[in-house]
Amino acid sequence: MQRVIYGVLLITVLALSALPLASTEQVSAANVLPKIQFDSENYIGVVGSNISVSVMISNATGLFMYQVFIDFRPDLLNVESITQGNFLNRGGAIPTFWVPENGTPGLIKAFCSLARGNPPASGNGELFKITFSFKGTGITVLHLHDVHLYDQFASEMLFTTEDSVAMGGSSTNRWRIFI
Repeated sequence: MQRVIYGVLLITVLALSALPLASTEQVSAANVLPKIQFDSENYIGVVGSNISVSVMISNATGLFMYQVFIDFRPDLLNVESITQGNFLNRGGAIPTFWVPENGTPGLIKAFCSLARGNPPASGNGELFKITFSFKGTGITVLHLHDVHLYDQFASEMLFTTEDSVAMGGSSTNRWRIFI
């Protein structure tokens, strides 16, 4: 009789200890956060050359508007142009894309929003593209900060970000990267 009670108790404990693991795996797999990152971990160029840098989003669900700020070394890079990506204008929507002149060297501020009535965007894609020219030699971090993502109800969404690195050298001093 005691063996039966211990056996039932053991089976119950094992069954209950497995439940939290199963539910935790389901929650983590179902709740993958959107990620804002650059299209490359690093960019290499020489003084006078241009690089195109795309700011990408992945795993988005219901994105309606965003704000992204990027810091970089202005003695190394110069912004040549910033153009809207295709992520928010899927399905024929025409979002408002705005990059104000902010008077601060080494800082980009980008904003984009859909008009009311347009469906929000989901999935992966390009938010915007920056063309930089190298004007000096050295290394700079392309740092994403003050990033905000909103759904169609103006509720802020959770997300993650990942910075990148740009390296410029002279035509006689080429960079080698070992990762």
